[in-house]
Amino acid sequence: SLLKELWLGSNLFVGGIPSSITSMTNLEYLYLQENNFGGALPVNIGNLNNLVELLLDENKLTGQIPQSIGQLNNLEVLTLDNNRLSGELPGTMENLTKLKRFRAFNNMLQGPIPNFSRMDNLVEIYLNDNMLNGPLPVLSATSKLNRLDLANNELTGVLPVSLLQINSLELLYLSNNTLSGPVPTDFGGNRNLVDLYLDGNNFEGPIPGIVNSATLRNIRE
Repeated sequence: SLLKELWLGSNLFVGGIPSSITSMTNLEYLYLQENNFGGALPVNIGNLNNLVELLLDENKLTGQIPQSIGQLNNLEVLTLDNNRLSGELPGTMENLTKLKRFRAFNNMLQGPIPNFSRMDNLVEIYLNDNMLNGPLPVLSATSKLNRLDLANNELTGVLPVSLLQINSLELLYLSNNTLSGPVPTDFGGNRNLVDLYLDGNNFEGPIPGIVNSATLRNIRE
C-alpha cells in the first residue's frame, strides 16, 4: 500500500485493530483515537517504521504494549491514554529517540519506567493514573522536557536534583506516590517551573527555597 495517512479517529468503530494494518509500511500518520477498538495492539506494530504520529487514545485496548514498538524510530507522537493496557512499558521504548509527546495515562500499566536518557526530544510525558513502581525515570541532561506527569502511581525513592534542573521543565506532577527523603534545595537555576505538585508522598525535611520563585504559580507539598 502507498497510503501515508489514515484518519479514522472520533468514530464508533469496534473490534480489534486488524493485524493487516501492519503491512501498510508507508503509513506516516495513523489516527484511531476516540473509538471502541478493543483487544491487544498488533504484535508487529513495529513494522510501521515510517510512522510519525500514532494516536490510539480513548479506546478499550487491552494487553501489553508490544516490544516491537521500539522499532518505530521515526515516531514523534504516541498517545495510548484512556485504555485498559496492562503489563510493563517495554524497555525498547528507549530507542524512540525522536519521540516528542508520549501519553499513556489512565491505564493499568505496572513495573518500572524505562530509561528515557537517550530520548532528547521528549517535550511531554503523561503516565499518571497507572500502577507504575520503582524510581523516577532517568532523563537526558539536555532534555527539552516541558511537562512530566507521574501522579497517582506507586513510585518510590527520592526526587533527584537532576530532574529539577531540567531548565525547560514547567510542569512537574508527582502527587500521590510513595516518594521519600528531602526535596532538593538546589534547582540549578530553573526559572521556568510553574506547577510543582508533590502532595501525597513521604517527603521530609525543610521546604525548598523554590517556593519563593517568582515564576512558580502552583505548589502542593
